Amino acid sequence: MTKSAFDDREPGNAEEAPLDPAVLRVQSRLRRLVAGSTLIMIAGIGALLAAIIYKVNSVCKVPGGNWPESIALEGAGEVRSLSVSDGVLYLLVQDGTTTVIQRMDTATGKVLGRTTLTRP
Repeated sequence: MTKSAFDDREPGNAEEAPLDPAVLRVQSRLRRLVAGSTLIMIAGIGALLAAIIYKVNSVCKVPGGNWPESIALEGAGEVRSLSVSDGVLYLLVQDGTTTVIQRMDTATGKVLGRTTLTRP
């Protein structure tokens, strides 16, 4: 068996030569660096998972949680869009050529106000 160019051991010698003290220091520093970076990576993944779980569980809820069974719309318009914010239901209603934003209380179904949108 021949000796390779990168292996300075004798072919029959199975034991490794002891490392130089400088190499041992470098090796221990590398181990600490790898351990530290692994802990930082695990902490980052944990923070990411915590943020995802927080976002999934924070569902927008209507205050009081009560919705009326029916809501009477003023006029015979068609509802184009709606959104809910802070217990107020916003409806975008189109009645022919007139467009109206109607604000309603989500708990009672009462109309809080109407805004007619006009073009100058």
